[in-house]
Formats: sequence, C-alpha cells, structure tokens
Amino acid sequence: MTAGGNDEQIGKAKQWLKNGVIGLAIILSAFAIVQFVLSKLAGGTGLAGGDGSGRPPVVVQGRLNGGALGSIIEDHYPEHRAKDIPRNTKIFVTFAESMDPSTLVLDTNNPDVPGNPNGVMGDCAQRGETYICDTLNDDNIKISIRGQEEAGPFVTDVETTMTQDRRTFVFKPRAPLGSSLEDVSYTVFLGSGLKRADGSPAFPGGRIGEDSYEWYFTVGTFLDLSPPFVESFAPGRSPVQKNRLIQITFNEAMDPAFISGPSDKTPFSRVDQRGVAAPEPIAGRFEVSNGYRTVTFVPSEACGENTCGQTIFCLPGDADVQVLYFTAFLKDPQLSEAVPGSGVVDAADNALDGGGDRGSGGVKGKAEGPPEGSVRNPDRTPSISPADPGVDNFFLRFRTTNEMDLTPPMVRRFAPEASTEDLDRSSSSSVHFSEEMYYPSLVQYSRIVAEDGALIPYVRRMTLLDSAALEPYTELVLKPGDELPADTIFNSRLQSDIQDLGQNCFFPSVVNYPVATQCRSVSEGGQISRDRASCCNGSAEDAVTCTFE
Repeated sequence: MTAGGNDEQIGKAKQWLKNGVIGLAIILSAFAIVQFVLSKLAGGTGLAGGDGSGRPPVVVQGRLNGGALGSIIEDHYPEHRAKDIPRNTKIFVTFAESMDPSTLVLDTNNPDVPGNPNGVMGDCAQRGETYICDTLNDDNIKISIRGQEEAGPFVTDVETTMTQDRRTFVFKPRAPLGSSLEDVSYTVFLGSGLKRADGSPAFPGGRIGEDSYEWYFTVGTFLDLSPPFVESFAPGRSPVQKNRLIQITFNEAMDPAFISGPSDKTPFSRVDQRGVAAPEPIAGRFEVSNGYRTVTFVPSEACGENTCGQTIFCLPGDADVQVLYFTAFLKDPQLSEAVPGSGVVDAADNALDGGGDRGSGGVKGKAEGPPEGSVRNPDRTPSISPADPGVDNFFLRFRTTNEMDLTPPMVRRFAPEASTEDLDRSSSSSVHFSEEMYYPSLVQYSRIVAEDGALIPYVRRMTLLDSAALEPYTELVLKPGDELPADTIFNSRLQSDIQDLGQNCFFPSVVNYPVATQCRSVSEGGQISRDRASCCNGSAEDAVTCTFE
C-alpha cells in the first residue's frame, strides 16, 4: 500500500507487515489444507480419480474470470437450474470481455420507421410517452421451453439492451413466460455465431461444451410485483478513509443496464461531493457483481498502489459525499411497475423502494416513485437535486478523511473443513474474510479447478455478515453451476489480487522494510509537500507516493 510519505501511515503499514509474515504462513498453510481436504473428500465420495497419490491439480494460467460458466461466460440470471422465477423476469448474460453487439442484438427501434434501425445498437428510443428497444438476434440466441430446443417454438419477441462496456446484455420477453397454471422450464442457448469485439468467435470450440453455452431455469405461476430495496451498504459508518470504495447490495437481481458503467453515462446512479459550489458527480465507474445484486463505485482519481502493484483509487479527501440511486417513474400509482428507462428497477421492471436516507424511511413493499413534482428531463434523468433526494430514492451520506485504510483482509475460516465427510457432487466451497471485501475482485480472482486444468462451471455469491462481536465481514461462496464431474480431483483457488473495500491485497507481498531514520515525511494540511523529501524503502525521495516492495 502506498502511504504518500505519511509517518503515521508508514508506521501502521510496517506493523501490519510484521504481523503479515506470520499471517501469510498461516494463510498459505490453511489454503494448502483446503486444497488437500477437498481432493481427499472428493476421493472419499467417488469424485477423485487417478492412483490416489494426492498429486496436485493443474493450475490454469490466464484470465481467471474467463470460463467461470463457460469459455467466456462470467455470469447470468436466472442461475442454472433456478426455480420459482417470476414469469415477468428479464434474462441477463455477462461475458468476460466485450462482445460484437450485432451478434446478439438487432437494431430495430427507429422511432419514425418501426422495425428499422436507428444506428445505435442495444438502445431504447423514445416514441411519444413510451420507449421502444432493440430486439433479440434469434439466429444466435434461442429461448425455448425445455425439451423443445431443436424445433421450437422459440421466444422471439424480446427487447434487448446492453451495458456501456458491451459485456452484459439484457433480454426482456414482451409477454410473460410460462403459464398461470403450472411451472414451466426454459432453456437459453447461446450459439456459435456469437463473436467477441475483435471479431473472433466467442466459443472457439476445441473442447466439449466450448462451441456453445446453454442453461435452463423454471418459472412459477406468478408475476413479480414487489419492488426491490437496499439490503446492505458500505460505508456503514462516517467518517471513512478516502480509499474506501462504495458498495450497495440490493435484495434481488437488478437490471444492470441502468446501474452500471461510467459515472457520466449512468444517469440513475450518482456520487456527489456535497457542500461545494456547482457540485458535479465524482468521476468513476459503477461495477455490477454478485448475481446482479451488488453495485460497487470505483472513483477515477488514482492515489497510489497497493502491495500487489495495483492502482488504488480515492474519493475526495476531507469531503462530504452523497450516494444517490433514483427510483423510476410508475406506470400506475397503485402498482410498482416502472416506466421503462426512467430509473433503477429490478429484473421484473419494478421501481426501487429506496426508503430515503440509508433506507431509514422503511421498506413499504410498494414503490412510490420519485418525489412529488419531479419530471423527466430529455435525457430521462429525474429533475431532482442532490440536496433534496426524496423519500423513495435511496441515498447515503458520509464524510471522508485524508487518511488511507492500510489494513489487509484475512481469512477467518473456510468450508468444507478437514473433518467434513460425504460431500455430494453439488457441494459449494465457502470462505469468510475478516472484513468488507471488494466483490468484483472476488469474482475475478476466485475459481474452482479440475485436475486436467479445466475450470469447473460455478458462480460466486457474496454476503455481508455482521455480529455483535465482530466488524462486518464477507462470506464468499463458490457454487458449482452444475454437479461436479465424477472421478476428478478439484480444488478452490483464491488469488492474491483479491481486495477489500480499502483496495488492500488479500495476500501480503514479500516486503522488505529497512529501518530508516534518516528520512522523514512531511505532511502539510493533509497533503504531502512535493518540495520536501518523503521516505521510500529507506531512501529520501521527492515523491508524493511510495510503493513498498
């Protein structure tokens, strides 16, 4: 972690790294045990193959998030084999990299000539008081009742939008799926015609199951008419160090098209600095993870590096900050169904039941829409000022300091434990970290690996836990997307690039801190003076930041 030459921060970092030498040995031993136990337990339940020698599995090189649910699929909603999904659900798919949108979307939403293109892929265009969206490319994506995958009929009347980075695509069937009389299962098939942004095939083939991807889920007999609400948020205290990220978790999957992307292109999510003339949104990006339930805001201002060499980003120091999520306008004041494209909504287009300040207004079970008198601007944003956020929006206010959070995360416990026996083929692995974690890093740098080097299809789900005796801490669950293959050695892997909300690395790097009495850091008004020497690994340097190595 960079300390910016601040004596107090350097001292704290040194103390943590002294403890980290012991802690690293314990953690490495612990994860060696986990890997050994998982293999042994697999052997005890018919999952392990080979000669029983306990040889280590092959480590997969390359991007860790690629292949979590296929060769390029990072996540989707509903989950594979999910049950009791509402009939009016949307379908989300997130890829590990940017895609060629023309292979997933048809540009058909010209407001003047319906069915013709308007030149923008994956958007919704206004026609009078309504919005019409692009549609599904059903040559490459097939949605059908399970058992009818070959000949159909297929669900083709599907609105399609996407996120700014062209990685997440949202499919909304215009008519409810299924039946009001019985449960119905659907298969979603992603075919070989899908292409990455560079024009290469999304599914290059070469291994079984890598020339396409499909999953199924089951819808119930009901519609989702209940609004979403905020389940947890961080920071939950004030003040906080300026390198702490903002993380909001909802109670259910949210439409990622309206809550993710660069801050200047995400009209329904805002982070502002309060108490300044003409406040502007703080530059950064909103990242969606955790089954489309969690949004993390990462500011754009770089302020140092952590011990893994990753850039750290900071909010303005010594500042009042407000986080604001805009609820949507309602089609009918008696219902929670939102006007399309007018605010934050869930996977069934229900408007946010925000509860106002930290949700303190309470969850009412019904969305009330934006504050009275709000109107939609031409760019679809509500005409509401950050100083008057309203009751059914959600907002969070806190103060930052000029200090940095230097405390690295640790593992408290993991499962299955060494004494666990008789694991079934759908067993999950779980890890409890010592504090609030940066969820997208858990998504990118955790995995399950088979002995032949193949990544086991799985999802990662995170929960913020709390108790009277402990600070809030994070549980990570690695949940196989399907039954684990028989006669295969497998294990869970966590990489050092995993970060907490202070952007501190999970594993401490090998660090040398020479005792240096000859150099002193100078702090003036909370900022490091550029014309005075700061201390970097025992050397006096005219530097604002110093990376400890």
